[in-house]
Amino acid sequence: MNRNLTALTLVGLAVLGLTPGVVHAKKILLWNTLDSPEAIADSEKGPRGKVVGASFAFEAAQFGNGYVRKATGNNWVEFPRSIPEQLRSEGTVELWINPKVPKPVPYQYGAFGLLNGPYSPYDTGFRLYWGDGVSGNGLVADNTIVSTPNESRQFVATPGVPFHVALTWDVGGIDGSADTIRVYRNGKVVNSTTGKWGPDDLRIAPLQLGWSPDGGGYDKFITDQIVVRDYAKTWYGDRFDATPTVPEPSTLGMWFAGGLLLLAAPCTRRALAGRSG
Repeated sequence: MNRNLTALTLVGLAVLGLTPGVVHAKKILLWNTLDSPEAIADSEKGPRGKVVGASFAFEAAQFGNGYVRKATGNNWVEFPRSIPEQLRSEGTVELWINPKVPKPVPYQYGAFGLLNGPYSPYDTGFRLYWGDGVSGNGLVADNTIVSTPNESRQFVATPGVPFHVALTWDVGGIDGSADTIRVYRNGKVVNSTTGKWGPDDLRIAPLQLGWSPDGGGYDKFITDQIVVRDYAKTWYGDRFDATPTVPEPSTLGMWFAGGLLLLAAPCTRRALAGRSG
């Protein structure tokens, strides 16, 4: 009887995603609305951030306001290194970008560092940038060891129309695939790589938002709503929700099924006891 009950309980835990040593509970490590200096300094979830420099503004974006750099030099938003330190093997960073120009221009704007970025003071760790046709077409991602290829053509946005971007990675394979890094734009994969890396070999940097290397690269895009997760997210149908959630719908169904199994365990034990009697 006890063996049957234990087996049923373990099945329930496995479906719940709580079996020790098999999977971990999915978590949001950071959620910040980027609405204001006060919001950046008081994250909705996770550690506080800071605004570096004095030339910045908060302008209309997808959800309320977002951060925009207003001058060249040391002006950006930063979150501590302790977050990506937890994500050497697997993770996700989501952002909304409200473009003020259709695309970066070579040697005028430079590549837009949506997350860190080329030539920035934190040119390490996981990076996501919008290439200018010289440093890459469209959205390109890397971790300073492995890089996605360029998109086949330059990504051209509509000024004033926000778009959602996500960088997701899993050195063991994203969702059971061979992909180890993916770039999503508006919920669809636009770039990926199957390259591998050693998590201990990564040079991790703080999370930097809003950077562009060239002198004219400021005041070109607004960054809104950063969400950092400790797992490789593959579904972005919830990107329009102002409040991010975990687990995702498919996971919720599994949790519900697992809960039913656990609830059924006492009934099963009673039934087995009745048969033995």
